[in-house]
Amino acid sequence: MKPGLAHHCRRHRCLEQLRALDVRFCRQLNDTTVIKVAMHCRKLEAFRAGGCSQLTKRSLAALAEHCPNLAALDVSGAADIVDAG
Repeated sequence: MKPGLAHHCRRHRCLEQLRALDVRFCRQLNDTTVIKVAMHCRKLEAFRAGGCSQLTKRSLAALAEHCPNLAALDVSGAADIVDAG
């Protein structure tokens, strides 16, 4: 089995400089991975995960807590996340 994105975030310091991540329609993406990405890629300014239906509010909470520079966010299509207006 190939190592996943979270594995690379832990192992490669260069990912600490990551500013944008586009994983739209990655159907295997889940909260566990997004939480690890948020914890290790704190300079994220854009995170696009539209069509990733497994994401929940836990992913949003981790991004909000760990990524203070986040200005662009797309989690459209996530089953547990609803735009409150």
